[in-house]
Amino acid sequence: MEVLIIPFKGNFEIPIDDKILELAVEDAEDVRRILLKHVIKGNAYHVQIFKSLQDLFHVIIGPNEVTAYYGDDIDNEIQLESYEEAVSLILDYSSSNGTQLLKDIIHKKQVKKEELEKARFESWKKQYKIQQEENKKTYRKRSIIVWAAIVLISLVIYLAWTDELRFVGRETNTTEALVVKTKFYHWGRGYYKQKVVYQFKYKDKTYEGSFNAGKRIGIQEEGNLVKIKFRTSDPNVSKRIPWR
Repeated sequence: MEVLIIPFKGNFEIPIDDKILELAVEDAEDVRRILLKHVIKGNAYHVQIFKSLQDLFHVIIGPNEVTAYYGDDIDNEIQLESYEEAVSLILDYSSSNGTQLLKDIIHKKQVKKEELEKARFESWKKQYKIQQEENKKTYRKRSIIVWAAIVLISLVIYLAWTDELRFVGRETNTTEALVVKTKFYHWGRGYYKQKVVYQFKYKDKTYEGSFNAGKRIGIQEEGNLVKIKFRTSDPNVSKRIPWR
């Protein structure tokens, strides 16, 4: 078994070539003596323990971080908590059954890592589903708001087109009105419309209104009766409505 110790300046900036140490050792006790003598806590080292070309252990000891890995596979990396834990793991590996012990440690850590990654994935998946549901709710709310706005705007346009907007939310009444005046006026391209003026009484007062008569309504003559709707709070606001 061989031990290779490569010291570095600072935090693994430059290896100190004249301090590199390579020694053959018999057992874990020899390794302990070498570490106590040549590996100083707080400095940076790359320690390699060789049992064979296929059986070697790397420990990276830095001022702020300690890691280790078995063989040449960086996926076998083991995160260590302290300098003391690194030394303890080196001594364990240096023992007669150290290789199997190290493999067991790596396996346990890999299982724990996989469990942690699975737990993180499940947590992410759960949060993703929650977020998806929130997005769906937000989309539905926005769709409802958009459609409600479209319906409201359409309703306002319809009420304005049918001249009902003036009566929305107001108390109304209906009555008969007398056509008192008519007049034709040019509407364009040879078309004419008839302006019809009517009068009606409400609470002993006479009110007047008008509408345009065309083919749909029919030509009106003075003395005709028409049905109208008016606002009781302001009878000056009125409109002709169909007989029903």
